[in-house]
Amino acid sequence: MSRTIGVERVFALKPYETLRLVDFINDLPEEVYDNDKALRFLRGIQFLNLELNYRKYLRLLNTLNPLNVEDSIQLLEELKVNTYSELEKALDKKG
Repeated sequence: MSRTIGVERVFALKPYETLRLVDFINDLPEEVYDNDKALRFLRGIQFLNLELNYRKYLRLLNTLNPLNVEDSIQLLEELKVNTYSELEKALDKKG
């Protein structure tokens, strides 16, 4: 039987404005789930991922804030297309 662990953190952006981030690790084998030391390391990695994603979010906001709506949409579209392209390359290398 496989298990799932998850962590959640809520970041305060402004008064009455928060960002909720969650991280799950699915399909953990029982031998990993039953190992307390391994779980502590995995949860530590999860919290580091949350903090990293929060900082990346802030960086993206700082990039988008000076732009008008149309320019920010264009930038987001470009980032999305580039990300999909990189994903396709990564999947092609694996196959």
